[in-house]
Amino acid sequence: MTQGTPAQILIVEDEAIVAATLERMLLAAGYRIAGRAAGGREAIEKAVSLVPDVILMDIMLADEIDGISASREITRKASIPVIFITSLDDAETIEASRRAGPFGYIRKPCDERELVIVIENALYRHQAERERTTHNRRLSLILDSIDEAILCCLADGNIDYINPAGEALLDCRLAAVFGQQLEAVFSLVNSVPLPLPAAFPDTAVIRTAAGKVIQASFHKTPLPGEDGIIFAIRDEGERLRHEEALSESERQFRQLVELSPEAIFVIDDDDIVFMNAAGKRLLDLPPESMPPQASRLFQGLTIQAEGSDWSQAAETTLVLPSGGSVDAEILATSITFRGRPCTQLLCQNTTARKQRLEAERQTHKMEAVGRLAGGIAHDFNNILTAILGYCELAQIQIPPESAGRDEIEQIRQAADRASGLTRQLLAFSRRQVLQHKLLDPVQIVNEMEKLLRRVIGENIELSIRHDDAPPPILADASQMQQVIINLAVNARDAMPDGGSLSIRTRSVMTDKGVGGVELVVSDTGCGMTEEVRRHLFEPFYTTKAPGQGTGLGLSTVYGIVTQSGGTISVTSSPGAGTTVTIVFPAADPET
Repeated sequence: MTQGTPAQILIVEDEAIVAATLERMLLAAGYRIAGRAAGGREAIEKAVSLVPDVILMDIMLADEIDGISASREITRKASIPVIFITSLDDAETIEASRRAGPFGYIRKPCDERELVIVIENALYRHQAERERTTHNRRLSLILDSIDEAILCCLADGNIDYINPAGEALLDCRLAAVFGQQLEAVFSLVNSVPLPLPAAFPDTAVIRTAAGKVIQASFHKTPLPGEDGIIFAIRDEGERLRHEEALSESERQFRQLVELSPEAIFVIDDDDIVFMNAAGKRLLDLPPESMPPQASRLFQGLTIQAEGSDWSQAAETTLVLPSGGSVDAEILATSITFRGRPCTQLLCQNTTARKQRLEAERQTHKMEAVGRLAGGIAHDFNNILTAILGYCELAQIQIPPESAGRDEIEQIRQAADRASGLTRQLLAFSRRQVLQHKLLDPVQIVNEMEKLLRRVIGENIELSIRHDDAPPPILADASQMQQVIINLAVNARDAMPDGGSLSIRTRSVMTDKGVGGVELVVSDTGCGMTEEVRRHLFEPFYTTKAPGQGTGLGLSTVYGIVTQSGGTISVTSSPGAGTTVTIVFPAADPET
């Protein structure tokens, strides 16, 4: 029956006149007739097939199934309220009908007003019971589905309900302990008797009947309208273990983030809200200073965020708060940080790698140029040998007073100068034969001091310093002198108005982890740009005016140093002077 629709009534009466009277009264009251039945068996069949809203059932029926038995069967098969109609009033009949659980009684003969009142009460009671059943079923599903252990017991301690989570925690089954005292499920570890539910402690260590010990907390709620208690029981030991595991997981994750060699930044809008230790090292921030805005740090970085779950790789240049910059590879990822949508940036400093790749590229280029220069110098040297040989023959054959002898001498001198250039090219290409022997770098530098002062002039101050007594090196003495002279001449040319030239030696460890000697030549000259520095050791590359240099001075130095097993590097910037650092490996003591 839906709201506003008249209830349908099934009339079960074996006397046709009574049945007809009831039908007339019901129709007059606004009800609908679902059908009529004269016997108990027919009543059961029509109740199941028609499903009326109410059944008016005569207790005494003509067939073998009376009204009480039919009511029980209908109640078992369908939830339909039954109202008994009877003219009997003996105690036995009344008791038997009461046990059948009817929704009302009507004594024959029926009064129309009484009939309507009993039917409406039955309909109301039935609807209320259906709603209560639905509510209880829903509540039972909720209690059965939650993870927290729920136990309900009456005031006397008898167990009335345990949900599945409670069964799992307390190692019991509701069917086995229903109606029993709490002691059937658990006891206190200190062996004191269990108090009544209302006086139960908030926390206690309990032991289940199966022997499991639980550090439990009890949240108590009185049963509404009843004398009993609902317990929400928590395993505090499990909670503490979970919290410790979570704390340990967070600590490990925090440690992984903090110890990560890659800089990690979390950006909320334009604010850097988190950075790890590597990020602080990358930015070189003072301890108490605030990080810059992300847009200032990651200038030129454009991130195309798509949806709520995305990642993007990019390359950019970080503009540091100090004014410097570093190249970096960025992996940007969307994350939720402190409850807000943010962007996480993993930054890998690629400056050193790019410098290393550039150095390797420069080395390969210098090797290629060296092979080319060496080949050219070798072939050209053969030609010069022939020229010089024929010049000597011509000078022997031509008398001294001959006019052509001077021209031949000019040819010979030009060939000698060209031969000097080929020797420098051979030194650069490492094809020149060197006479390696044990040399004391301090002695080499000290012996050249007077020569160097004449070379650089009086307007340049020369400073020579030896930090310690460096070990001997294996090199060609004349070529070592050539290296120092070439560097000094370059420094002089960079200081036309005067300045200072510093030469320093000291013991160091090479990049291969062995002992070595460092020779540092520094000047206060005009310096050079990065573009000039990249081409510094290339043969015939010069920034001097035409006729003032061959461009072979530093390429010769490069060839001698590398052929002697050393390394050379230059640091310089415009207006800040130049420092050339050469590292030679220490000689083997058994050499």
